[in-house]
Amino acid sequence: MVKGIFGETEKRALWGREPSFELPLRIRKNSISAMATAAKPRLSDSANPPATRSSSGSPEFDLLAACCAAPAHADRIRKLLSTPLDWQRMLRLVDHHRVVPQAYAALAALQHEVPAEPLAALRSRYQDNARKTLWFSAELQRVTSHLESAGIRTLAHKGPALALALYGEVTRRQFSDLDFLTLREDMPKAKAALLELGYSCGPDLRQNNEQAYIASGCGYVSHSPAGRNLLDLQWRIVPHFYSIAFDEAAFFDRAEEIDLGMEGGCPRPSECQPLVLSNSREAAAECNPQRKRWLESETLSSPSGAKDNPRPGLGNRVRTLCREDLLLVLCVHAAKHAWVQLSWLCDIAQLAMSNKLDWNSIQNEARRLGIERIVAVNLYLAHKLLSAPVPAQIQKRLQEDPSTVRLANEVARIIERSTHYDTDSMPYFRLMLRLRERWQDRARLLCRLTFTPSVSEWSAVQLPKHLQHLYRLVRLSRLAKRLASAG
Repeated sequence: MVKGIFGETEKRALWGREPSFELPLRIRKNSISAMATAAKPRLSDSANPPATRSSSGSPEFDLLAACCAAPAHADRIRKLLSTPLDWQRMLRLVDHHRVVPQAYAALAALQHEVPAEPLAALRSRYQDNARKTLWFSAELQRVTSHLESAGIRTLAHKGPALALALYGEVTRRQFSDLDFLTLREDMPKAKAALLELGYSCGPDLRQNNEQAYIASGCGYVSHSPAGRNLLDLQWRIVPHFYSIAFDEAAFFDRAEEIDLGMEGGCPRPSECQPLVLSNSREAAAECNPQRKRWLESETLSSPSGAKDNPRPGLGNRVRTLCREDLLLVLCVHAAKHAWVQLSWLCDIAQLAMSNKLDWNSIQNEARRLGIERIVAVNLYLAHKLLSAPVPAQIQKRLQEDPSTVRLANEVARIIERSTHYDTDSMPYFRLMLRLRERWQDRARLLCRLTFTPSVSEWSAVQLPKHLQHLYRLVRLSRLAKRLASAG
Protein backbone atom coordinates (compact mmCIF):
# COMPACT_ATOMS: atom_id res chain seq x y z
CA MET A 1 0.00 0.00 0.00
CA VAL A 2 1.03 3.58 -0.62
CA LYS A 3 0.67 5.42 2.68
CA GLY A 4 0.71 9.16 3.10
CA ILE A 5 0.62 10.12 -0.59
CA PHE A 6 -2.10 12.62 0.20
CA GLY A 7 -2.29 14.80 3.30
CA GLU A 8 -5.44 15.13 5.39
CA THR A 9 -6.29 18.54 3.92
CA GLU A 10 -5.99 17.19 0.41
CA LYS A 11 -8.01 14.08 1.12
CA ARG A 12 -10.82 16.20 2.50
CA ALA A 13 -10.70 18.37 -0.62
CA LEU A 14 -10.52 15.49 -3.08
CA TRP A 15 -12.52 12.65 -1.59
CA GLY A 16 -14.90 14.21 0.87
CA ARG A 17 -15.06 14.43 4.62
CA GLU A 18 -17.40 14.39 7.53
CA PRO A 19 -18.20 17.92 8.73
CA SER A 20 -18.06 18.70 12.41
CA PHE A 21 -21.51 20.23 12.50
CA GLU A 22 -23.15 20.09 15.89
CA LEU A 23 -26.80 21.01 16.32
CA PRO A 24 -28.68 21.65 19.54
CA LEU A 25 -30.88 18.78 20.58
CA ARG A 26 -33.60 20.96 22.06
CA ILE A 27 -36.66 21.40 19.89
CA ARG A 28 -40.35 21.70 20.62
CA LYS A 29 -41.92 18.38 21.48
CA ASN A 30 -44.75 18.78 19.02
CA SER A 31 -42.27 19.30 16.17
CA ILE A 32 -40.36 16.17 17.13
CA SER A 33 -43.50 14.12 17.37
CA ALA A 34 -44.69 15.44 14.05
CA MET A 35 -41.40 14.54 12.35
CA ALA A 36 -41.54 11.02 13.67
CA THR A 37 -45.18 10.52 12.71
CA ALA A 38 -44.78 11.85 9.22
CA ALA A 39 -41.86 9.52 8.49
CA LYS A 40 -44.10 6.45 8.44
CA PRO A 41 -44.98 5.73 4.82
CA ARG A 42 -47.51 3.22 3.58
CA LEU A 43 -45.76 0.10 2.42
CA SER A 44 -47.13 -2.25 -0.15
CA ASP A 45 -47.31 -5.83 1.03
CA SER A 46 -46.84 -6.93 -2.56
CA ALA A 47 -43.30 -5.53 -2.70
CA ASN A 48 -40.92 -8.46 -3.07
CA PRO A 49 -37.13 -8.61 -2.93
CA PRO A 50 -35.45 -8.63 -6.35
CA ALA A 51 -34.73 -11.94 -7.96
CA THR A 52 -31.07 -10.98 -8.31
CA ARG A 53 -30.61 -10.24 -4.60
CA SER A 54 -28.59 -12.89 -2.81
CA SER A 55 -27.88 -12.99 0.89
CA SER A 56 -24.81 -11.06 1.96
CA GLY A 57 -24.25 -13.36 4.90
CA SER A 58 -25.29 -10.53 7.21
CA PRO A 59 -28.99 -10.41 8.08
CA GLU A 60 -28.51 -6.86 9.34
CA PHE A 61 -27.15 -5.66 5.99
CA ASP A 62 -29.87 -7.57 4.15
CA LEU A 63 -32.46 -5.83 6.34
CA LEU A 64 -30.87 -2.47 5.59
CA ALA A 65 -30.93 -3.13 1.84
CA ALA A 66 -34.59 -4.19 2.04
CA CYS A 67 -35.41 -0.95 3.87
CA CYS A 68 -33.57 1.12 1.27
CA ALA A 69 -35.15 -0.54 -1.78
CA ALA A 70 -37.59 1.61 -3.68
CA PRO A 71 -40.23 0.83 -2.63
CA ALA A 72 -39.11 -0.89 0.56
CA HIS A 73 -39.61 -4.68 0.57
CA ALA A 74 -42.19 -5.13 3.31
CA ASP A 75 -42.41 -8.94 3.00
CA ARG A 76 -38.63 -9.35 3.09
CA ILE A 77 -38.37 -6.93 6.00
CA ARG A 78 -40.93 -8.93 7.97
CA LYS A 79 -39.08 -12.16 7.24
CA LEU A 80 -35.76 -10.70 8.38
CA LEU A 81 -37.37 -9.20 11.49
CA SER A 82 -38.43 -12.70 12.50
CA THR A 83 -34.79 -13.86 12.59
CA PRO A 84 -32.23 -13.10 15.33
CA LEU A 85 -30.71 -9.66 14.68
CA ASP A 86 -27.89 -7.71 16.23
CA TRP A 87 -29.63 -4.35 16.55
CA GLN A 88 -26.48 -2.53 17.67
CA ARG A 89 -24.80 -3.67 14.46
CA MET A 90 -27.91 -2.61 12.54
CA LEU A 91 -27.69 0.89 13.99
CA ARG A 92 -23.98 1.04 13.14
CA LEU A 93 -24.79 0.06 9.56
CA VAL A 94 -27.46 2.76 9.33
CA ASP A 95 -24.95 5.34 10.51
CA HIS A 96 -22.14 4.09 8.25
CA HIS A 97 -24.28 4.05 5.11
CA ARG A 98 -26.04 7.33 6.00
CA VAL A 99 -29.54 6.02 5.34
CA VAL A 100 -31.34 7.08 8.52
CA PRO A 101 -34.47 8.39 6.72
CA GLN A 102 -34.88 5.24 4.63
CA ALA A 103 -34.30 2.83 7.51
CA TYR A 104 -36.56 4.66 9.94
CA ALA A 105 -39.37 5.11 7.42
CA ALA A 106 -39.42 1.42 6.52
CA LEU A 107 -39.16 0.10 10.09
CA ALA A 108 -41.55 2.65 11.58
CA ALA A 109 -44.20 1.39 9.17
CA LEU A 110 -43.78 -2.02 10.84
CA GLN A 111 -43.20 -0.68 14.33
CA HIS A 112 -45.13 -3.45 16.09
CA GLU A 113 -42.60 -5.96 14.76
CA VAL A 114 -39.50 -3.92 15.71
CA PRO A 115 -38.06 -3.88 19.24
CA ALA A 116 -38.88 -0.61 20.99
CA GLU A 117 -35.33 0.38 21.92
CA PRO A 118 -33.70 0.29 18.45
CA LEU A 119 -36.78 1.90 16.94
CA ALA A 120 -36.50 4.74 19.45
CA ALA A 121 -32.81 5.11 18.60
CA LEU A 122 -33.68 5.31 14.90
CA ARG A 123 -36.41 7.84 15.65
CA SER A 124 -33.91 10.03 17.48
CA ARG A 125 -31.49 9.82 14.55
CA TYR A 126 -34.29 10.70 12.14
CA GLN A 127 -35.27 13.74 14.20
CA ASP A 128 -31.67 14.97 14.38
CA ASN A 129 -31.35 14.59 10.61
CA ALA A 130 -34.64 16.40 10.02
CA ARG A 131 -33.45 19.35 12.07
CA LYS A 132 -30.24 19.50 10.05
CA THR A 133 -32.09 19.43 6.75
CA LEU A 134 -34.26 22.37 7.84
CA TRP A 135 -31.19 24.43 8.69
CA PHE A 136 -29.34 23.50 5.49
CA SER A 137 -32.41 24.26 3.34
CA ALA A 138 -32.61 27.80 4.67
CA GLU A 139 -28.84 28.21 4.43
CA LEU A 140 -28.98 27.07 0.79
CA GLN A 141 -31.43 29.85 0.01
CA ARG A 142 -29.34 32.40 1.89
CA VAL A 143 -26.07 31.50 0.15
CA THR A 144 -27.67 31.16 -3.30
CA SER A 145 -29.36 34.54 -3.00
CA HIS A 146 -26.11 36.21 -1.99
CA LEU A 147 -24.07 34.61 -4.78
CA GLU A 148 -26.69 35.39 -7.40
CA SER A 149 -26.97 39.00 -6.22
CA ALA A 150 -23.19 39.24 -6.71
CA GLY A 151 -23.61 38.11 -10.32
CA ILE A 152 -22.13 34.65 -9.70
CA ARG A 153 -23.85 31.80 -11.52
CA THR A 154 -24.16 28.69 -9.37
CA LEU A 155 -25.77 25.28 -9.46
CA ALA A 156 -26.94 23.70 -6.21
CA HIS A 157 -25.31 20.29 -6.22
CA LYS A 158 -26.48 17.51 -3.87
CA GLY A 159 -27.71 18.54 -0.41
CA PRO A 160 -31.28 19.91 -0.12
CA ALA A 161 -31.63 20.38 -3.88
CA LEU A 162 -30.95 16.69 -4.53
CA ALA A 163 -33.28 15.63 -1.72
CA LEU A 164 -36.11 17.68 -3.21
CA ALA A 165 -35.39 16.60 -6.79
CA LEU A 166 -35.34 12.88 -5.95
CA TYR A 167 -37.60 12.46 -2.93
CA GLY A 168 -39.77 15.58 -2.86
CA GLU A 169 -38.87 16.35 0.78
CA VAL A 170 -35.57 17.43 2.30
CA THR A 171 -36.05 15.22 5.38
CA ARG A 172 -36.04 12.03 3.30
CA ARG A 173 -32.32 12.23 2.52
CA GLN A 174 -29.32 12.41 4.86
CA PHE A 175 -26.72 15.06 4.07
CA SER A 176 -24.33 17.19 6.09
CA ASP A 177 -23.11 19.97 3.82
CA LEU A 178 -24.00 22.17 0.87
CA ASP A 179 -22.39 21.80 -2.56
CA PHE A 180 -22.23 24.56 -5.12
CA LEU A 181 -20.87 24.32 -8.65
CA THR A 182 -19.63 27.50 -10.28
CA LEU A 183 -17.45 28.40 -13.24
CA ARG A 184 -13.70 28.40 -12.74
CA GLU A 185 -13.37 32.04 -13.78
CA ASP A 186 -15.87 33.03 -11.08
CA MET A 187 -13.98 31.34 -8.25
CA PRO A 188 -12.14 34.41 -6.87
CA LYS A 189 -15.37 36.41 -6.79
CA ALA A 190 -17.28 33.47 -5.30
CA LYS A 191 -14.72 33.04 -2.51
CA ALA A 192 -15.00 36.74 -1.69
CA ALA A 193 -18.79 36.54 -1.63
CA LEU A 194 -18.71 33.57 0.73
CA LEU A 195 -16.32 35.43 2.99
CA GLU A 196 -18.97 38.16 3.30
CA LEU A 197 -21.32 35.48 4.63
CA GLY A 198 -18.78 34.30 7.19
CA TYR A 199 -17.42 31.34 5.20
CA SER A 200 -13.67 30.85 4.87
CA CYS A 201 -12.38 28.54 2.13
CA GLY A 202 -9.59 25.99 2.42
CA PRO A 203 -7.00 24.83 1.70
CA ASP A 204 -5.16 28.10 2.35
CA LEU A 205 -2.48 28.32 -0.33
CA ARG A 206 0.01 30.85 -1.61
CA GLN A 207 -1.06 32.63 -4.80
CA ASN A 208 1.27 30.63 -7.07
CA ASN A 209 0.12 27.33 -5.60
CA GLU A 210 -3.51 28.37 -5.65
CA GLN A 211 -3.41 28.81 -9.41
CA ALA A 212 -1.99 25.31 -9.76
CA TYR A 213 -4.61 23.96 -7.37
CA ILE A 214 -7.44 25.45 -9.44
CA ALA A 215 -5.89 23.83 -12.53
CA SER A 216 -5.72 20.37 -10.93
CA GLY A 217 -8.20 20.32 -8.06
CA CYS A 218 -11.97 20.44 -7.98
CA GLY A 219 -13.14 22.68 -5.13
CA TYR A 220 -12.74 24.42 -1.81
CA VAL A 221 -14.01 23.26 1.54
CA SER A 222 -15.64 26.10 3.46
CA HIS A 223 -16.09 26.67 7.17
CA SER A 224 -18.19 29.18 9.07
CA PRO A 225 -18.84 30.09 12.71
CA ALA A 226 -21.70 27.57 12.54
CA GLY A 227 -19.29 24.68 11.99
CA ARG A 228 -16.57 23.18 9.83
CA ASN A 229 -16.91 21.61 6.38
CA LEU A 230 -20.41 23.00 5.88
CA LEU A 231 -20.03 24.06 2.26
CA ASP A 232 -18.18 22.89 -0.86
CA LEU A 233 -17.50 25.36 -3.64
CA GLN A 234 -16.61 23.40 -6.76
CA TRP A 235 -15.52 24.30 -10.27
CA ARG A 236 -14.98 20.69 -11.34
CA ILE A 237 -16.85 17.48 -10.47
CA VAL A 238 -13.72 15.42 -9.77
CA PRO A 239 -10.01 16.32 -9.57
CA HIS A 240 -8.10 16.53 -12.83
CA PHE A 241 -6.15 13.30 -12.32
CA TYR A 242 -9.30 11.14 -12.56
CA SER A 243 -9.35 11.96 -16.28
CA ILE A 244 -13.11 12.50 -16.54
CA ALA A 245 -13.61 15.65 -18.59
CA PHE A 246 -17.10 16.80 -17.68
CA ASP A 247 -18.16 19.96 -19.50
CA GLU A 248 -19.18 21.89 -16.41
CA ALA A 249 -20.02 25.01 -18.44
CA ALA A 250 -22.60 22.99 -20.39
CA PHE A 251 -24.22 21.98 -17.09
CA PHE A 252 -25.33 25.58 -16.73
CA ASP A 253 -26.88 25.62 -20.21
CA ARG A 254 -28.90 22.46 -19.46
CA ALA A 255 -29.67 23.31 -15.83
CA GLU A 256 -33.14 22.96 -14.32
CA GLU A 257 -34.77 24.96 -11.55
CA ILE A 258 -36.24 23.52 -8.39
CA ASP A 259 -38.48 25.15 -5.79
CA LEU A 260 -37.03 25.04 -2.30
CA GLY A 261 -40.51 25.46 -0.83
CA MET A 262 -39.46 28.24 1.51
CA GLU A 263 -41.62 30.79 3.30
CA GLY A 264 -39.97 33.48 5.39
CA GLY A 265 -36.65 31.69 5.31
CA CYS A 266 -38.16 28.35 6.40
CA PRO A 267 -39.47 25.33 4.49
CA ARG A 268 -43.16 25.85 3.90
CA PRO A 269 -45.68 23.12 4.75
CA SER A 270 -46.53 20.77 1.92
CA GLU A 271 -49.54 18.55 1.35
CA CYS A 272 -47.41 15.42 1.58
CA GLN A 273 -45.77 16.36 4.87
CA PRO A 274 -47.84 18.94 6.75
CA LEU A 275 -47.00 17.68 10.23
CA VAL A 276 -43.23 17.81 9.83
CA LEU A 277 -43.18 21.40 8.66
CA SER A 278 -46.15 22.89 10.50
CA ASN A 279 -43.80 24.19 13.17
CA SER A 280 -40.80 24.67 10.90
CA ARG A 281 -40.09 28.21 12.09
CA GLU A 282 -39.69 27.05 15.66
CA ALA A 283 -37.66 24.03 14.56
CA ALA A 284 -35.43 26.15 12.34
CA ALA A 285 -34.76 28.66 15.10
CA GLU A 286 -33.68 25.82 17.36
CA CYS A 287 -31.47 24.40 14.62
CA ASN A 288 -29.56 27.61 13.95
CA PRO A 289 -26.08 27.02 15.44
CA GLN A 290 -25.90 30.72 16.25
CA ARG A 291 -29.15 30.41 18.22
CA LYS A 292 -30.56 33.53 16.53
CA ARG A 293 -34.15 33.92 15.46
CA TRP A 294 -34.47 33.93 11.71
CA LEU A 295 -35.97 37.02 10.14
CA GLU A 296 -39.66 37.26 9.34
CA SER A 297 -38.86 37.80 5.67
CA GLU A 298 -37.84 35.93 2.53
CA THR A 299 -34.15 36.16 3.41
CA LEU A 300 -31.89 35.38 6.32
CA SER A 301 -29.28 37.41 8.12
CA SER A 302 -25.68 36.50 7.50
CA PRO A 303 -23.48 35.83 10.52
CA SER A 304 -22.26 39.43 10.18
CA GLY A 305 -25.83 40.72 10.42
CA ALA A 306 -26.09 41.86 6.80
CA LYS A 307 -29.31 41.03 4.99
CA ASP A 308 -29.01 39.38 1.60
CA ASN A 309 -31.39 40.39 -1.15
CA PRO A 310 -32.22 37.62 -3.61
CA ARG A 311 -31.60 38.15 -7.28
CA PRO A 312 -34.77 39.42 -8.97
CA GLY A 313 -36.74 36.53 -10.39
CA LEU A 314 -34.90 33.85 -8.43
CA GLY A 315 -37.07 33.83 -5.30
CA ASN A 316 -37.20 30.42 -3.65
CA ARG A 317 -35.95 28.57 -6.71
CA VAL A 318 -32.41 27.33 -7.22
CA ARG A 319 -30.71 25.99 -10.30
CA THR A 320 -29.47 22.42 -10.30
CA LEU A 321 -28.20 19.79 -12.73
CA CYS A 322 -30.61 18.38 -15.28
CA ARG A 323 -31.52 14.75 -14.64
CA GLU A 324 -29.25 13.26 -17.30
CA ASP A 325 -26.21 15.18 -16.07
CA LEU A 326 -27.19 14.38 -12.49
CA LEU A 327 -27.18 10.64 -13.09
CA LEU A 328 -23.69 10.71 -14.58
CA VAL A 329 -22.37 12.92 -11.78
CA LEU A 330 -23.89 10.69 -9.08
CA CYS A 331 -22.38 7.60 -10.70
CA VAL A 332 -18.91 9.15 -10.83
CA HIS A 333 -19.21 10.43 -7.26
CA ALA A 334 -20.13 6.97 -5.95
CA ALA A 335 -17.26 5.39 -7.87
CA LYS A 336 -14.77 7.99 -6.63
CA HIS A 337 -15.65 7.02 -3.06
CA ALA A 338 -15.55 3.27 -3.86
CA TRP A 339 -19.28 2.91 -3.05
CA VAL A 340 -18.64 2.58 0.68
CA GLN A 341 -22.00 4.20 1.48
CA LEU A 342 -25.28 2.68 0.36
CA SER A 343 -26.87 6.14 0.36
CA TRP A 344 -25.22 6.99 -2.96
CA LEU A 345 -26.80 3.96 -4.61
CA CYS A 346 -30.14 4.92 -3.06
CA ASP A 347 -29.98 8.24 -4.92
CA ILE A 348 -29.04 6.55 -8.17
CA ALA A 349 -31.81 3.95 -7.78
CA GLN A 350 -34.35 6.69 -7.09
CA LEU A 351 -33.26 8.66 -10.14
CA ALA A 352 -33.15 5.57 -12.37
CA MET A 353 -36.88 5.04 -11.76
CA SER A 354 -37.67 8.38 -13.38
CA ASN A 355 -39.49 8.04 -16.67
CA LYS A 356 -38.14 11.44 -17.75
CA LEU A 357 -34.59 10.24 -18.32
CA ASP A 358 -33.18 10.20 -21.85
CA TRP A 359 -31.11 7.04 -21.66
CA ASN A 360 -29.73 7.42 -25.17
CA SER A 361 -28.39 10.84 -24.25
CA ILE A 362 -26.92 9.43 -21.01
CA GLN A 363 -25.22 6.59 -22.86
CA ASN A 364 -23.79 8.91 -25.52
CA GLU A 365 -22.35 11.28 -22.94
CA ALA A 366 -20.98 8.38 -20.89
CA ARG A 367 -19.27 7.08 -24.01
CA ARG A 368 -17.74 10.51 -24.70
CA LEU A 369 -16.45 10.71 -21.13
CA GLY A 370 -15.21 7.12 -21.08
CA ILE A 371 -17.35 6.18 -18.07
CA GLU A 372 -19.73 3.63 -19.59
CA ARG A 373 -18.36 0.96 -17.25
CA ILE A 374 -18.79 3.22 -14.21
CA VAL A 375 -22.42 3.89 -15.13
CA ALA A 376 -23.09 0.20 -15.79
CA VAL A 377 -21.54 -0.85 -12.47
CA ASN A 378 -23.68 1.68 -10.60
CA LEU A 379 -26.94 0.62 -12.23
CA TYR A 380 -26.15 -3.06 -11.81
CA LEU A 381 -25.46 -2.50 -8.10
CA ALA A 382 -28.61 -0.43 -7.72
CA HIS A 383 -30.57 -3.30 -9.24
CA LYS A 384 -28.79 -6.04 -7.31
CA LEU A 385 -29.09 -4.37 -3.93
CA LEU A 386 -32.09 -2.05 -4.27
CA SER A 387 -34.23 -3.44 -7.12
CA ALA A 388 -33.72 -0.40 -9.34
CA PRO A 389 -34.67 -0.92 -13.00
CA VAL A 390 -31.88 -1.50 -15.50
CA PRO A 391 -32.60 0.24 -18.83
CA ALA A 392 -32.20 -1.69 -22.05
CA GLN A 393 -29.08 0.24 -23.03
CA ILE A 394 -27.33 -0.76 -19.80
CA GLN A 395 -28.53 -4.36 -20.03
CA LYS A 396 -26.96 -4.58 -23.47
CA ARG A 397 -23.72 -3.16 -22.11
CA LEU A 398 -23.65 -5.72 -19.30
CA GLN A 399 -24.28 -8.58 -21.71
CA GLU A 400 -21.49 -7.42 -24.02
CA ASP A 401 -18.98 -6.95 -21.18
CA PRO A 402 -19.24 -9.73 -18.54
CA SER A 403 -16.16 -8.31 -16.80
CA THR A 404 -18.30 -5.36 -15.71
CA VAL A 405 -20.64 -7.72 -13.85
CA ARG A 406 -17.69 -9.44 -12.16
CA LEU A 407 -16.30 -6.07 -11.13
CA ALA A 408 -19.71 -4.95 -9.83
CA ASN A 409 -19.97 -8.09 -7.71
CA GLU A 410 -16.57 -7.30 -6.20
CA VAL A 411 -17.76 -3.79 -5.40
CA ALA A 412 -20.92 -5.23 -3.84
CA ARG A 413 -18.73 -7.03 -1.32
CA ILE A 414 -17.03 -3.72 -0.47
CA ILE A 415 -20.46 -2.22 0.23
CA GLU A 416 -21.59 -5.21 2.28
CA ARG A 417 -18.43 -5.17 4.42
CA SER A 418 -19.50 -1.68 5.55
CA THR A 419 -16.03 -0.62 6.60
CA HIS A 420 -13.70 2.24 5.80
CA TYR A 421 -11.97 1.94 2.41
CA ASP A 422 -8.46 3.36 2.21
CA THR A 423 -8.55 5.82 -0.69
CA ASP A 424 -4.83 6.39 -0.22
CA SER A 425 -3.92 2.80 -1.11
CA MET A 426 -2.84 0.82 -4.15
CA PRO A 427 -6.05 -1.30 -4.18
CA TYR A 428 -8.07 1.91 -4.50
CA PHE A 429 -6.11 3.16 -7.50
CA ARG A 430 -6.22 -0.28 -9.10
CA LEU A 431 -10.00 -0.16 -8.71
CA MET A 432 -10.09 3.28 -10.36
CA LEU A 433 -8.06 1.90 -13.28
CA ARG A 434 -10.29 -1.16 -13.69
CA LEU A 435 -13.36 1.05 -13.82
CA ARG A 436 -12.18 2.72 -17.02
CA GLU A 437 -12.86 1.00 -20.31
CA ARG A 438 -10.39 3.00 -22.44
CA TRP A 439 -6.65 2.47 -22.13
CA GLN A 440 -6.10 6.18 -22.86
CA ASP A 441 -8.03 7.14 -19.74
CA ARG A 442 -6.13 4.63 -17.63
CA ALA A 443 -2.82 5.98 -18.94
CA ARG A 444 -3.83 9.58 -18.27
CA LEU A 445 -4.97 8.69 -14.75
CA LEU A 446 -1.64 7.05 -13.95
CA CYS A 447 0.39 9.87 -15.48
CA ARG A 448 -1.53 12.64 -13.76
CA LEU A 449 -1.53 10.83 -10.44
CA THR A 450 2.24 10.43 -10.65
CA PHE A 451 3.24 13.91 -11.80
CA THR A 452 0.52 16.32 -10.68
CA PRO A 453 1.62 18.23 -7.56
CA SER A 454 -0.83 18.40 -4.72
CA VAL A 455 -1.42 20.18 -1.43
CA SER A 456 0.97 17.71 0.18
CA GLU A 457 3.86 18.78 -2.05
CA TRP A 458 3.09 22.50 -1.75
CA SER A 459 3.01 22.14 2.03
CA ALA A 460 6.21 20.10 2.21
CA VAL A 461 8.37 22.38 0.03
CA GLN A 462 8.14 26.12 -0.63
CA LEU A 463 9.39 27.00 -4.14
CA PRO A 464 9.47 30.44 -5.79
CA LYS A 465 7.34 31.15 -8.82
CA HIS A 466 10.07 30.56 -11.40
CA LEU A 467 10.70 27.06 -9.97
CA GLN A 468 7.11 25.89 -9.79
CA HIS A 469 7.76 23.26 -12.46
CA LEU A 470 10.03 21.43 -10.02
CA TYR A 471 7.03 20.41 -7.94
CA ARG A 472 6.57 17.52 -10.38
CA LEU A 473 9.94 16.15 -9.31
CA VAL A 474 9.01 16.68 -5.67
CA ARG A 475 5.84 14.74 -6.30
CA LEU A 476 7.67 11.90 -8.02
CA SER A 477 10.31 11.65 -5.30
CA ARG A 478 7.70 11.57 -2.54
CA LEU A 479 5.76 8.83 -4.33
CA ALA A 480 8.95 6.80 -4.80
CA LYS A 481 9.77 7.18 -1.12
CA ARG A 482 6.31 6.02 -0.09
CA LEU A 483 6.46 3.03 -2.41
CA ALA A 484 9.86 2.04 -1.08
CA SER A 485 8.72 2.28 2.53
CA ALA A 486 5.60 0.28 1.71
CA GLY A 487 7.66 -2.48 0.13
